[in-house]
Amino acid sequence: MWLSAREDRDPAKMLRDRQQAEVMVQVLRDRLPQFPLDAAFQAGLPKSLRAGFGQALRGGTRTPNW
Repeated sequence: MWLSAREDRDPAKMLRDRQQAEVMVQVLRDRLPQFPLDAAFQAGLPKSLRAGFGQALRGGTRTPNW
């Protein structure tokens, strides 16, 4: 998610980057439940990634619209 929010990112790639992040979060939830995406996990992320991860968690795209 953080990559899609970078100001120097190619605008044509930003949407795809965001969708890929949302899909990966959904894959983790659906296929790897042994790795909970809980507060402890989020606390272990670098500060620069936490906000973007929260956005991905609130996302809703299940498949990218490429």
